[in-house]
Amino acid sequence: MHVISRSKTRGERLLSLFSSKHDVTTKSKMRNYLGICLVSCFALFGLGSAIQCINCIDYTGSCTSTKHCNLEDACLTLKERGGDTYRQCIKYNDCNQDQLTQMFPSISKFNFQCCTSNLCNGATSIGPGKHLLGLFASLAVMWWCMH
Repeated sequence: MHVISRSKTRGERLLSLFSSKHDVTTKSKMRNYLGICLVSCFALFGLGSAIQCINCIDYTGSCTSTKHCNLEDACLTLKERGGDTYRQCIKYNDCNQDQLTQMFPSISKFNFQCCTSNLCNGATSIGPGKHLLGLFASLAVMWWCMH
């Protein structure tokens, strides 16, 4: 007696991919892949985009003028001792004592701070809302992938 074996056709192989034993595995893999993609997107959400900074010179810290900065910029808050407060965009690499002394030669004594989130150089704290939203969204996606 001869047994003739034949290979599965393309349609049969495709159909077997969606059979019940593969269905759970395929869905699980797709869910994990989708979850990883979403977490990666949330993690990279703020990266690679220009920021917005408060842009003014004042003594009271009450200005609200804003400016969209270049991609490589940070927000500067420079407080002149006994004088004005400067808020503006600055190249991130220029945010050091030596460079700022050259950029502001008329100011002899100052304190400064550079930051890299939207409107972080404002007179009042903006708060961590955007970052917390991204964190919670990422955690929710990870939880969804695990269950």
